[in-house]
Amino acid sequence: MIKKIKLGIFNILRHYVKSYVTGNLGKVVEKDDYLVCYVKKGKIKNHKFHNYITCTGIKEKDKELAKIYKLYKKVYYIFDDLDFNNNEITIFGYGDNSEIVIKNCKFNYGLTINALGNCTVDNCYIASQCNLNFHAKNLTFKNMDVNNTLKYAGFDLQVSFSAEENLSLENCNIGKMNEKIKVFLYSLQNINLFNTKIVADIVKCSTKTLDSHNSSSVKAKEKIEIEGKILNNLSMVASQCCQAKS
Repeated sequence: MIKKIKLGIFNILRHYVKSYVTGNLGKVVEKDDYLVCYVKKGKIKNHKFHNYITCTGIKEKDKELAKIYKLYKKVYYIFDDLDFNNNEITIFGYGDNSEIVIKNCKFNYGLTINALGNCTVDNCYIASQCNLNFHAKNLTFKNMDVNNTLKYAGFDLQVSFSAEENLSLENCNIGKMNEKIKVFLYSLQNINLFNTKIVADIVKCSTKTLDSHNSSSVKAKEKIEIEGKILNNLSMVASQCCQAKS
């Protein structure tokens, strides 16, 4: 009987610890080797000008607590079908033991991502109320259109995609010829373009290898600058194209 009572108390506490160590951002579902936190908009603390969302994974100070309750696992943060219609959103991902997946969401005042772990953005609407900056260890953008939504107000948009390891753009359309937009692609390892079209005033790319698939193309009104080795055929059109030696 005492063992059953202790086990019951342990499981009740474990439920609360599970939410605590993942940042209290939403419902947590446990798998054998990882935890999945389904982020709820109501759990996000509002700030005066921005919404800052911090996906910490399990922090070092909570490591021992997580181990006691057998919860020291990788954490996936899932943003699914959320509409952010009041403020610009900044999502931080601290700790390489966490991964962020953002899908079917609307960011009506812009989005910034800065993640130490991996991040995937899939089928989202992102308005360009400000310059857009996306960074992660491994960054994947797919099924996305990114445009200068303030082009008629004379706004110049700068979009930056960067990754510590690999950057992948899949089934994406970035920019249009009648927009003022600059696109920057950075990766310390590889950039993969799959069925992706980039149209901008200036396109700059820095990587070890740029791999192009399925009729991907880059067009620029002014210039295209690529530092790195180009694999496969990448269609490039600009008044000035240059490739630095890899």
